[in-house]
Amino acid sequence: MSKQRKPWNLILCASLAIVILACSSVQINMYDTPSPAPVPPTLALPTLPVPTMPPPETPLPTVPLQPLPGLEGCWQDGLKVFTIAWQNDQYVVTAFNVVGVANPQIVSQSWDGTSLTWTYRSISLNKSSTITTQSVSGDRLTAAWSDETGNSQSVILRRVPTPFPAHESLPYYDDFSDPLSGWDIYEDEYGFTKYEDGYYSVRSLIKEEGMSSYAYRFFADPVITVDATSVRGPNSNNYSFFIGCNTQINEDGYWFEVELDGYYYVGKWANDKYESLFSGDDYRASNAIRTGKATNHVVVTCARGQLKLEINGEVLFRGSDSTFTEGDINLGAISYEELGAEIHFDNLSVTAP
Repeated sequence: MSKQRKPWNLILCASLAIVILACSSVQINMYDTPSPAPVPPTLALPTLPVPTMPPPETPLPTVPLQPLPGLEGCWQDGLKVFTIAWQNDQYVVTAFNVVGVANPQIVSQSWDGTSLTWTYRSISLNKSSTITTQSVSGDRLTAAWSDETGNSQSVILRRVPTPFPAHESLPYYDDFSDPLSGWDIYEDEYGFTKYEDGYYSVRSLIKEEGMSSYAYRFFADPVITVDATSVRGPNSNNYSFFIGCNTQINEDGYWFEVELDGYYYVGKWANDKYESLFSGDDYRASNAIRTGKATNHVVVTCARGQLKLEINGEVLFRGSDSTFTEGDINLGAISYEELGAEIHFDNLSVTAP
């Protein structure tokens, strides 16, 4: 062997060893996989209870709404009282009472879902009348009234505590500024009655046919005070205004008449005829009466069987009669010639004696 090749052998062997070591190192790195990252533990969520739905409820029965609330109760129209109740899903008139009338009757009635209509009659009333409710406001019932002869108008009934007519509490006052205070609003070929500009107007158009209006209230022992102004009538002043007291349902009662030619009359209407309460002449003259187109201040007393007429501060009549002790009051006008009469009434009051 040549001595010159020996160092190369050493170098070759060393290089080979290095290569072997490198390969070994590479082989170890290829198969030595790194440990995976730690996984955090899974948290267990609490199990929530599933809500239980209650069983469906049985629906409540439908209760029909009661229309025209406030209609139940006792309603007075002058000397009449109607009692209304809600029965079997409808309104009905259950009682009917009239001052001085025995066994008044409800002839028929019906409820149409919005209004109650009834017809009443009695021997003393002489005719049938019908009322149809329209609206209720507090203690007032507005209704349409008509009778078998074709007359009709709007009326106001007042709520009262009992099914029997109750006397009006005194003092009572009406300046006629409220057109719903209860007096007639009426017009036909005989004349009219109506509210106008703070007074109450009564007009009679037919000779010797009086036009009258009622308060539709029930008074006991009234003292009536009123201003009466004549605004239309014949030039002869042969026309009158009158005041009635203790007036009954059939129009019986006392009559105080003042003629605008200076005469006056006091009487009563009963048994279909007039009866003078004067001894002697039917009409009497007095200078206390302001004649023609003028205003007269009148006080009429119908209390405890005593009757009195006072005009412009002067007492013209005193008398006594106990035929009628309670009732309505009325105001009217009448002409004794072809040209009619018109009277304006104002400042009406009713007091105790």
